[in-house]
Amino acid sequence: MTLDDIKDRCFITEEGCWEWRGALSDGRWPRVHAPNHSKPGSPKEVQGGRRAVWQIATGKPIPKGWRVFGTCNCETCLNPEHMDSGTTAKVGRFTRRTGRFKCNPARIAANRRLGRNRAALTAEQVAAIQQSDEPGTVWAKRLNVSRQTVSRARNGLMVSLASANPFAGLVKP
Repeated sequence: MTLDDIKDRCFITEEGCWEWRGALSDGRWPRVHAPNHSKPGSPKEVQGGRRAVWQIATGKPIPKGWRVFGTCNCETCLNPEHMDSGTTAKVGRFTRRTGRFKCNPARIAANRRLGRNRAALTAEQVAAIQQSDEPGTVWAKRLNVSRQTVSRARNGLMVSLASANPFAGLVKP
């Protein structure tokens, strides 16, 4: 498969994006049947579209631990000029610089759920932390929570989710 073959299976937008019209993974991500340069001598295989295009365009395998990511806002774009490759840290810097995921309600809700789940301690766990002389790092590892969560529990800034009364703020003392 060549870049021209891939381009022929795409819809070209005014912005220059090559919107893939073939198979998609999870209904979002292009899947391409192409040679995988990471496995020399191997036959063609189905792989992520950007990964396949990057390897076809450069003729080299993607270094271990690196990712290929889009630099445009089109998830199905396979234009090699709209891609970059690098470590996860590089992807993170790009995402932060462009603000790609800012103000996305689904991401905000998911991050809040993750934070609540990570911070959830029972009343017994909070009491044990407050009575213990062990360092917070030990408790954080033991309970699989952040050190900040342990610190908040130790300083009385955390209300246990298990014992919190949802109606507590409705009644005047």
